[in-house]
Amino acid sequence: MNFSFFLVLNFLMIIRLFSANTIKSQSLKNFMIQTILSLLVVFLFQPHWMLLALVVLLVFFQLLTFVIDGFVKGSNRFLMRFISLLCFALGLWLLTTVYNVFFQINEGLIKSLVSCWPILQAKELIYHGLVVLWGALFLVNEINQIIVYTISALKILPRSEANQTDFMAIRRGWIIGVLERLLIFILVINLQIGAIGFILAAKGIIRFKKMDDKDFAEYVLIGTLLSTLLAMLVAFAVLLLMNRLS
Repeated sequence: MNFSFFLVLNFLMIIRLFSANTIKSQSLKNFMIQTILSLLVVFLFQPHWMLLALVVLLVFFQLLTFVIDGFVKGSNRFLMRFISLLCFALGLWLLTTVYNVFFQINEGLIKSLVSCWPILQAKELIYHGLVVLWGALFLVNEINQIIVYTISALKILPRSEANQTDFMAIRRGWIIGVLERLLIFILVINLQIGAIGFILAAKGIIRFKKMDDKDFAEYVLIGTLLSTLLAMLVAFAVLLLMNRLS
């Protein structure tokens, strides 16, 4: 994997933060806005006809996401969103690996950035920063798709007193889960794995009173264990990539 791959993928994943966790379908207006924003990444590279292939790939991905949101219902939508990103990443990796020589960063942009932040001259540091950013974005957004799909498929979503799906509890759980995964991610890449136990213990204490509810207890337990496992796997993947780039 190379610099261009992580640059484009991170750019796209930042844009996805504004839509990929919503339960509602994406509107045509949002589809157009996200497509235009994603195409801005092309201007980070030196002009070349091969960039047209990147444009086609980006437009196809956004169109696929729009179709998924419009036609796939229920929890399957989250799974398909995740799979669509994996397919895009595979296509991007093939494109930027086979034709890597054509994906050169715009020299004028590099000079402007280096004049403002001289630290950007350290190429290895930039690589590591892009990889860490990829890991964080993947945990915040894409891993959440898998967790929501799994919990929905197991039918252990929290219920309100009226025996309806408690969307407020799901929303709070999403926010807590994101923070939890980011903390675990930071601890693992800094090789402080033992400290993860304190995070899990603190979460258990806070939710202790609600653990008498069997459905809620299963929701918290499965969500926490799955979230922790995936956060650690992504963190180890980031460490592996950083070592390979060193």
